[in-house]
Amino acid sequence: MKSPDFISWFFFVDEFPNQSWEHPCYYAFVNSNTGEYIKIEGTLPPDLEELKVKVMQPMPGPGKLFNFTKKEDGIKSATTYDASPLPRDCIAWLRTIKKRILN
Repeated sequence: MKSPDFISWFFFVDEFPNQSWEHPCYYAFVNSNTGEYIKIEGTLPPDLEELKVKVMQPMPGPGKLFNFTKKEDGIKSATTYDASPLPRDCIAWLRTIKKRILN
C-alpha cells in the first residue's frame, strides 16, 4: 500500500473488530484540502512501515514558553468555550467522513 501524493488523513476501518484476522477491512486516505478520499479494501491491518511519510514543511524553529500568568498574551484558556474544537465537533466530523466513505 502506498501513500497518495497529497496531504491526507489516514483511517483504518476494521469491519469485524472482534474477529481473528484476514477478514474485510479498509483504509481511507482523506485529502485534507478537498475532503475527497481514496478507499483501499484489504484483509489485514496496515503495515505502517510501508506508508510513505511526507514532510511538506520544514520543521519549526525553537519555540518559547507561554506565560500563563499574563492576560495580555491574548490566548484564551483551554477551559473557555472557543479555545479549541469541542469533542462533539470532532465526533461529528468523523461521522461525516465515515458516511462519505461507506456510501
